[in-house]
Amino acid sequence: MKIELKPYPERAFAVSSKLINALEKEGIFGTKELPDDLSLSLKGEDNFISFLSFTTALDYMRDATKLWQSSIRTFRDKNVKWVFSPKEVTRRGKGELIKALSKYKLAIRKNRDSNIWFTISESLVEGYEGDFINLFKEFSFDVDEMFKSFSEKPYKEQFPSLSGRKIF
Repeated sequence: MKIELKPYPERAFAVSSKLINALEKEGIFGTKELPDDLSLSLKGEDNFISFLSFTTALDYMRDATKLWQSSIRTFRDKNVKWVFSPKEVTRRGKGELIKALSKYKLAIRKNRDSNIWFTISESLVEGYEGDFINLFKEFSFDVDEMFKSFSEKPYKEQFPSLSGRKIF
């Protein structure tokens, strides 16, 4: 059975007006903030770029609000904040990384999440002195060029979970 749809521009305009009003007042889902907006209070702190990048790498099939809250708690805890330092991650190893990422449930898929984190850390240490900024410099901070490269080898393997369209 084939159904023929008819356009109703007046209705579409009315719905879009309601959505815009809701967004301006309290947000469409009851909030105007996105989960990663929670991290803005950490801007300017050491390892902030690593914090954003590693947290984003784990943002797959997760409750984003819980993910970012867990990451912030981990970042603020001086006993486990080292996980945001790629050099320290590779020095301490996967075993300690798994424990640290588990403390505030930052890694909910312990092996998968810690492997992603560790692989990215190793890649940064081996090729970029452990610093995301050096990686960005390699591409002259050209995001389009990075996106193209990250969808291919070796970047896709060196930086798992940072190559997809949504996450990138």
